[in-house]
Amino acid sequence: MSWADIQRIERATEADAVIGNGPIASASTIAAWQWEIRDESGQHVCWTPADPPTDDEMKQYPGRFRPLYAEPARAFQARVHDWMVACFSTKIATDIPERNHRFLEEALELVQSLGCAASEAHRLVDYVFGRPVGEPRQEMGGVMVTLAALANCHVMYMTDAAETELARVWTKIEAIRKKQAAKPKHSPLPSVKRPPRNMWKLATIGLAITLLGAGAYYIWSESGVIWWLFRSGPAPRGLFG
Repeated sequence: MSWADIQRIERATEADAVIGNGPIASASTIAAWQWEIRDESGQHVCWTPADPPTDDEMKQYPGRFRPLYAEPARAFQARVHDWMVACFSTKIATDIPERNHRFLEEALELVQSLGCAASEAHRLVDYVFGRPVGEPRQEMGGVMVTLAALANCHVMYMTDAAETELARVWTKIEAIRKKQAAKPKHSPLPSVKRPPRNMWKLATIGLAITLLGAGAYYIWSESGVIWWLFRSGPAPRGLFG
């Protein structure tokens, strides 16, 4: 989607308020536009489909364009709640620490994808948590304003991205449930790294270095014992004598 496409969408929503049909949030999105055909005397003949008008066209031909609205849709926030309850449960959907952690994770993934370095994120964490706690409603507004500004900077339409993602996760409910079930309990991390299968072998080597010293460890490794520890199957013939 180009910046021109974003501006075109914005012009369509602004035209809704100009025509006098109420703010776009309380109505519904514009599904199509119509152009009024008039006879030579200026009398109405009919309405015909038309491309979304520009600002200049709206001013040049007042009353000649009219929007057709889609059926009123439920707010995006309410539809996200529907998905949360359907995918998980009301308990998980309203788990405040869980929602905090998942939002922070997604926010970090977004800025990571746009070039933010881990060192920058760590510095900002220290900066934010070294300041007084803000007022939640005002901070929520700040998130939305800065997200819109970020979307503009990267020529993305945030509403389109949101609707696309909500449609996608409705098709991934089973996979998301399995991921949720595998999460460590009471941890902000979405998953936990399991120790390597050879961890006991690494522990054995560490113990050998501690007990025998570096010189003895070198001899032990040269004899083939370390090689055997890191391979599956029986020890090589003649390894121990």
